[in-house]
Amino acid sequence: MSPKTISHLAGILGRLIWPFAIILPIVALILIGLTDEFELEVFGTNQIIVEKGQMTPGIRALLFAFAVGYFVLFCYGLFAIQKTLSEASMGQWLSAKSVVGFKQFAVATLAIVLYEAIVGPIAFALMRMQLTTGQFSFEIGVTTDFVSSLFTALVMLVAAQIFSVGQAAYEENKSFI
Repeated sequence: MSPKTISHLAGILGRLIWPFAIILPIVALILIGLTDEFELEVFGTNQIIVEKGQMTPGIRALLFAFAVGYFVLFCYGLFAIQKTLSEASMGQWLSAKSVVGFKQFAVATLAIVLYEAIVGPIAFALMRMQLTTGQFSFEIGVTTDFVSSLFTALVMLVAAQIFSVGQAAYEENKSFI
């Protein structure tokens, strides 16, 4: 794609971030508040099914807390990449603001992967305790979903550092001209 096409696409995506960052968490939290049954899975290792009549205030509170933590990281990442997209829409590919935004997005992406891998099993174990009184089961495992998500997040973090070094070199070269 041409730089002009990429700038235009970056501008469109950048304008879509605010609606997504507002609508997605609100819809998810409303669904948690209104639903009586659900099926939830994290990385294929933990699955929980709450059938009609099993939804307790404790389960609803756990779902709400997990969702809030997730969406804080999610929105942070969206607003970070919005900086990068905004700069790209103006043709400022290696501006400091663009590179910092991408680095923050990469960190948020890694944080989401780790949040799901660490907090997810704890939340699931606590929900199972609500469903089966007196029983505690904690499951943790490594799946291809987790490995691919972790790999992608780490590659993004490395790419962000490469862009940071490139941005510093660009600024240094610009000062000589």
